[in-house]
Amino acid sequence: NDFRMLGVGARAALRARGWGRDVKLVWDAHEFLPGMKPWNSHPRWHLAQRAHEREYAKYADAVITVSEGLADLLVREHGLTTTPTVVLNAPDVRARPTSASSRNLRESCDVGTDVPLLVYSGVAAPQRGLDIMVEALAVMKDVHVALIVQSPTAAYVADLVKRAVALDAGDRLHVV
Repeated sequence: NDFRMLGVGARAALRARGWGRDVKLVWDAHEFLPGMKPWNSHPRWHLAQRAHEREYAKYADAVITVSEGLADLLVREHGLTTTPTVVLNAPDVRARPTSASSRNLRESCDVGTDVPLLVYSGVAAPQRGLDIMVEALAVMKDVHVALIVQSPTAAYVADLVKRAVALDAGDRLHVV
């Protein structure tokens, strides 16, 4: 699970192999660590995390990630011989509700099927570019934006809502 657990997984796999077990390590890379804003203010945190990732990336039997672009970056950064498999962190748009009572996102936002709906699902943080989606509402007058976030009442999300209202687009920003 991302760079934080890569070393734990690699060392566990190496120990298990040493005991004669046939195990495989799959690295699920969520972020491109060299391009990521550090989570910790310590001046060596980011360097240490990158060194950790470089140390253990070579032990992964397979790598999965969230986009083609990130897959390419990981190949270049770590010299991977196989391009990571991309597993999109998004719903299959062809999927249909499994029951008649299933409520969908458009219903939650009170947006019809004829209305363009841009959707973000994930952590609400400035580096994710959500402000760009909100600012776009001023130009794209027929578009609605849905933000599917863990903490809809968080300060950053509240600021996005205030900005949408200031742009006279508050009715087209939906936080769920």
